Amino acid sequence: MSSFPLNSCENIPNKGGLKCSSDVQVQCGSLFPGHHQDCPVADARGGWLQCLDLTETLPGSVPCQERDYGIHRDNVWVQNGCQGNFYTCYIPVSPPGPINERTLECSNKKDQSYTQCKIDGAYLVDKVNMKIQFQENKTCTEGINYGIVADSIFVKDGCSGIFTVDFFPDSVAPPPVQRSSTTSTTSTTHKPSTITTTLRTTTPHKSPSISSTTIKSTTNHTSIINPPTSSDSSGSIIVLTAAAVLGVFLVILIATLAILWFSRRYRCT
Repeated sequence: MSSFPLNSCENIPNKGGLKCSSDVQVQCGSLFPGHHQDCPVADARGGWLQCLDLTETLPGSVPCQERDYGIHRDNVWVQNGCQGNFYTCYIPVSPPGPINERTLECSNKKDQSYTQCKIDGAYLVDKVNMKIQFQENKTCTEGINYGIVADSIFVKDGCSGIFTVDFFPDSVAPPPVQRSSTTSTTSTTHKPSTITTTLRTTTPHKSPSISSTTIKSTTNHTSIINPPTSSDSSGSIIVLTAAAVLGVFLVILIATLAILWFSRRYRCT
């Protein structure tokens, strides 16, 4: 068993690969000095909060001291007028496996803000009950003066005693996962494939279709607006010459017939 302050999410052990695998922002506030307020975390209901960091003190709040906020199982609690926004990591579901029991002592002096007693060999603490209270003049209440913090129990406000703890052993914890390595591998794997896909999509659908359309359109328009060739000019000249000759022949024929008609008529008269 060891005693140490409340877990900060920056220093939480990467136990079972669950370092901030789930996290949430919570707002919780106590109304006045001496007032204790529990704030259930809906996302972690039935699970375990692992750590807690005060990210912002709300306007109008008294300064939040370390002893004025903490966690108990799936709740954030504040007291003495502390009001703020908090960041917490949590484990959302119970692990499969057996539950062990252990009895231990956990003590807090009034001049200490917070004492956390780790359960050796525990993955997560399921329940805690006080068997013997040391200070008769101090009432110890679960969730206020003592409670559960992931694989540990906490005591504060001078609460000390002997506790019975039910816990899930380390043997049921999932294997550790190196999240940073996984992230870098994923990035390395996915970036090239994305680039390749983009190139393939561009090559068949954009460049060839646009080029083909341009060539065909240009070819068609060029055929329409090009001037006649030399062979076409020669044919046109022959046709025009023949038409002219035929026209002259017809004029001469008409003139001849007209002369003959006038001559015959003159003789008759």
